[in-house]
Amino acid sequence: VPEGPASDVLQVLTCLLYIPALALGMGLLGMVLYPPVMDPDAVPIQLQLQQGRLAGDNPFRLVFRIVTRGNSPKLVHANVRYAYDVLESCLPRDRWLLEVANDIPLKLDSLGLPVHELLVPESYKPPGGC
Repeated sequence: VPEGPASDVLQVLTCLLYIPALALGMGLLGMVLYPPVMDPDAVPIQLQLQQGRLAGDNPFRLVFRIVTRGNSPKLVHANVRYAYDVLESCLPRDRWLLEVANDIPLKLDSLGLPVHELLVPESYKPPGGC
């Protein structure tokens, strides 16, 4: 076992590694002993959708926009398909809109999905530069 000032410094540094463990342990203890407060009268989202609280009487809708240059059409198509599947699985069709903003036309109509494609003109220059 080496001794000297270098050994002492290494031992102090080793002990310093345990300080974050104390904070992590206290955070875990707090989450276990004091879980988040849940309103017992909260109505589940699916029941709200069935009751119409989030249906046609509400003018708001979720707009999910994918912004890309369009250099990887296959990747954009895959992301659009994935976003569509996720949105379709959780919300009624009239509650969301899927948009793709890009520089290059990607022919998203070929996917057969209700996707709105926004084409940025080539002459557009963003105010912050690009």
